[in-house]
Amino acid sequence: MGSITTTIIAHALLAFLFVHPVVPLVLMGISYSILAASLWP
Repeated sequence: MGSITTTIIAHALLAFLFVHPVVPLVLMGISYSILAASLWP
């Protein structure tokens, strides 16, 4: 659940705030890694 929430936050940062794009992209990478690790059998 934390990885999905982090992905939503990263998309919101890209859409609504004027932060450097590296910050949300790093958050997306971390959240994808967490999601992939939790789904690994």
